[in-house]
Amino acid sequence: MDETYTANPINYDYTMTLTALGLTSTSDVKIVTNQMIFRIDGTISGLDNQGLDWYESRVANPDTAVAGLARVLHADASKTKMFFRNVAKSETPDIILESVCTTALPTCSASISQQFIDMLTTSAPTPAPTAAPTVELEDSTSDARMMMPFVSFLVAAYNLFA
Repeated sequence: MDETYTANPINYDYTMTLTALGLTSTSDVKIVTNQMIFRIDGTISGLDNQGLDWYESRVANPDTAVAGLARVLHADASKTKMFFRNVAKSETPDIILESVCTTALPTCSASISQQFIDMLTTSAPTPAPTAAPTVELEDSTSDARMMMPFVSFLVAAYNLFA
């Protein structure tokens, strides 16, 4: 697994990997002879920041990660490409663009209700929580304004666990 940092994973190729690992294309090391050098930049976000989806995914999906690893380990194109790529076989990262995201998130708009993420079960989702109690501050001093992020956190926690 080549975990060498690069600010530009799109352009990080096999030659750069060999250089980073101190190898050549004629090395008799098994990862070179078997063409099995993997990276975790198989899926990245956007063209501008090129953040690794491995670190930036909103929700952990271990089953998808295992399928992505199985894809590169067994050279099985029928498995989902996620997180991993085989740089020795000249695979390039898949770029996830903002334009493919179709779900509006509650943090983006006050008019959108929270939705539960059904991750590991197939049962019906839990009903939406009831409205949280409102919090009123007695004055608008700077101390009270500084408490607002904490109060917002408490309200969010109440909504989540109520």
